[in-house]
Amino acid sequence: MNGSRDDALVLGFPHSAAAAQRMARSASLPYADVDVHAFPDGERLVRLPERLPPSVVFYLPLDHPD
Repeated sequence: MNGSRDDALVLGFPHSAAAAQRMARSASLPYADVDVHAFPDGERLVRLPERLPPSVVFYLPLDHPD
């Protein structure tokens, strides 16, 4: 990522929020949660923060893919 730290954000999913927050702190980047709602039929609604900077890092480990 190029530019200042104000133009980037780390987004973490519920099951990996702690690790995503650690990564954001290590990189001196702000952090925000991704909201995931699971419906009874298995579908999911993913909500991101309303305003996003030009660069976004999604932290999502692949050890338990969904």
